[in-house]
Order: sequence, then C-alpha cells, then structure tokens
Amino acid sequence: YALYTKTEDVRRWLETVEKNEKQYEFGFVCKENNRLIGSGGIGPAEDNTQWEIGYNLRSDCWNQGYATEAAKAMIDFAYQEFDIHDFGANHAVANPASGRVMEKCGMYFDHYGEYSRFDGSETFPAKFYKLHLD
Repeated sequence: YALYTKTEDVRRWLETVEKNEKQYEFGFVCKENNRLIGSGGIGPAEDNTQWEIGYNLRSDCWNQGYATEAAKAMIDFAYQEFDIHDFGANHAVANPASGRVMEKCGMYFDHYGEYSRFDGSETFPAKFYKLHLD
C-alpha cells in the first residue's frame, strides 16, 4: 500500500474509520524509541462470520517480529474485549513473510483468492487464513 503523503488524504481516511463503530484501527509504536512504525486494524468481516485483521509496517521494521506481536495483540484484544473466536486474514501471494506472521499467530491456510488495494487500483492473487479460538 502506498503511504499517505497529504494531510487531507489522512483526514478522509480517518473519517471513514470513525463512521465504522466496529472497526478498530491502531498505530504501532516502537517502545524503544517511541517511533510510529506501522498501523493495523481489526473488525467484522463483511459477511459477519469472523473478524479480520490487517497490518502494514515500515520496510525498515520488517523481519523483527513487530508484525507478529501487533497481530497477536489485535487478536487478543478482540477475544478479550468482545469474546470473538473466529478470525481471518489474507496476504498477497508475492508476500510470503506476511503468511508466516499469520501462521505464528496460530492461523492456518484456508484458500486462494484475490484482494484489491483499498483504492481499487490493483488486484492481487492472495492466500486466505483462518483461526478459531476456543
């Protein structure tokens, strides 16, 4: 995903987030230096069968365990606060590192499909994962 470079673009995005009362968005801050290193969100899927997670990190923060820590924290948040037991996530086939994050969270591969960028500018082959917590 492209980074926002204009304040107005961020404001428009935040307005859409504020309207969705069940979608939770987080900024990921590195405790060591108080630097914003990424963001992510969790909320009900369109079909309401599960909650979906997503995350993005700065490329200089990849492969350091931050995405796994953040994804696990979002899953734990939904489980503890809302008693959510079913979760889903997906990643571009070309980004297997994101799939490893999902597996480290206990998710398992479910099926292949496609997903598009938020702005609809591009569609990717994707792998979809699921998790059920008792």
